[in-house]
Amino acid sequence: MNSTSGGPPVLEPLIRCVFEKIPPSPALLALARFTYETGSFFGPAAGPGPVVFHMDAGKLTFSAEGAVYFKNTAVDRTAEIREVTPGTSFDVTPGDQLLVPGDTPHTARSSGTTTAAVMGVAMFPQVPPQQFPPGIQFIPLVLGMANALPSPPILVTLDRFTFGPGTSDGRAASGPGLVWVESGSMSAIVSSGNVQFSRAASAGPFSQPEQVAPGNPVTLGSGDGLFIQSGSSFTLRNSGTGPATVVQAITGSDTVDLRKRIAKQYFYEVWNSGNLSLVDALVAPGYVQHRPLNGQMPGPDGLRQFVKSWRTAFPDTSVSVDLCVGEGPTVATRWTARGTHRNSFLGIAPSGKPVSISGITTFRIDAGMIHEAWEHWDQAGFLLQVGAIPLRNQ
Repeated sequence: MNSTSGGPPVLEPLIRCVFEKIPPSPALLALARFTYETGSFFGPAAGPGPVVFHMDAGKLTFSAEGAVYFKNTAVDRTAEIREVTPGTSFDVTPGDQLLVPGDTPHTARSSGTTTAAVMGVAMFPQVPPQQFPPGIQFIPLVLGMANALPSPPILVTLDRFTFGPGTSDGRAASGPGLVWVESGSMSAIVSSGNVQFSRAASAGPFSQPEQVAPGNPVTLGSGDGLFIQSGSSFTLRNSGTGPATVVQAITGSDTVDLRKRIAKQYFYEVWNSGNLSLVDALVAPGYVQHRPLNGQMPGPDGLRQFVKSWRTAFPDTSVSVDLCVGEGPTVATRWTARGTHRNSFLGIAPSGKPVSISGITTFRIDAGMIHEAWEHWDQAGFLLQVGAIPLRNQ
């Protein structure tokens, strides 16, 4: 993301997961909602491709004949996605994430006192039959046939963005993606690639979408959507007078190159730009920073605390990534940070001196998020440069 005006959109991450097996292209990529009235029952059934859900409301009691993958954030926000033993019955509640691989027979029952609702991303070889048991409603939001798919395993992300009036945001899609306007009014400009749009007021997402001509703005109202083919780039802008909310699903290869891009985003967009709203998109809820500063809080809140403290002390902070290498889930970076010591840091009074320090940060990145970081930086050199310790006489 690259916000161009009005400040960055506020991000709420909903889903981070990996599809290990996917259908061959062309394949249907869909963003949809399901609602389950209390007591309604689905299954046993098996979809031809993988589906991942974010639970929005109510409660579902779920079981499957094969392995499924579950993140129970309602009980423990730091929980990572885990495999559930086949045949196990478990409850899915608001905030939870559930991944069902293709061809996995499963059942779901609405077991709460209110209607259950989920939002999910699915990938199928073709449009599936639209027949569901009484009390269960399928609400397609945006869908389309992806001409090309990344090589599996692929990372799937689902995020909700809130745009303030005038906020614009440039995006590039390495894999096919979906954008749905949940509320407000947005405009979209395609820079390159193949992007289609569908209107909520038309016959629905199964009707023939319209092509977006590059360079021509398209106005999107509540319920409208975009289908983005691989390799497309576009800009979204809040064209209304109030806030607008957009839900975006993006796919891409879960590779070392992707993990390296995430590591670079960490430095360039969080540290350089000070965009703390990106922390929740890049850093897992159970994030562990080894060797934290004295008094630093744990998890993502501690990272925000560290970045804010540093950028307050060095408001002209500039970090360059000098080397970035990766193997498996591990990415190692060598970086250089520069800035002017304008305010207190770690109890050291502002010196007004420029500093340049180097360090190495090693990350563990899994399912598109940073889970651990080991940081080693030249603290002695920093203290010398700000005058906290004297230079030794030669």
